[in-house]
Amino acid sequence: MVSAVRVVICGVALAGCSRQPPATALLPDASGPHEMSVRVPAALSLARGLDTLSVSVDPSSLASTTVTVDADMVVGIESETVVFPVGQPPPASGRRGFQSGADFTLGVDSWSASADGIPAPGTKYAAEMRVVLFETDVPPKHEWDPHAGRFKALWTRTLQQAEE
Repeated sequence: MVSAVRVVICGVALAGCSRQPPATALLPDASGPHEMSVRVPAALSLARGLDTLSVSVDPSSLASTTVTVDADMVVGIESETVVFPVGQPPPASGRRGFQSGADFTLGVDSWSASADGIPAPGTKYAAEMRVVLFETDVPPKHEWDPHAGRFKALWTRTLQQAEE
């Protein structure tokens, strides 16, 4: 499988990237920890074409939760997605991405038979996506590495879905 890196930065300056008001990526006036309401995913959606398999967060599965964010920290989402044949173990690593803000509409990851060998005819696939809502003191930028500074996971979930 070909591994790809997906980096999406939709900060306050690019608020048009989000369908809902941006969950403030940086809390500039905060003097201490603050509660933030965020809609988190509970399921994935798989869509198979003739020569493609696409994985995304199921938007109908988003539910509200509250997290506590420390003062002067940037909020973001880290995701890692793997696709593998049903009944086989998942690969050790997959496609990773970072996004600033707390909007879990992460887009779509697609695999193609020509580039990735997925999907193969007659094979059913499963997908896993590990998502982490985090805070960091590293501001978002091109080739952002939020782990380079103070990093703390605020909410984590591994979502799984198999083709039926």
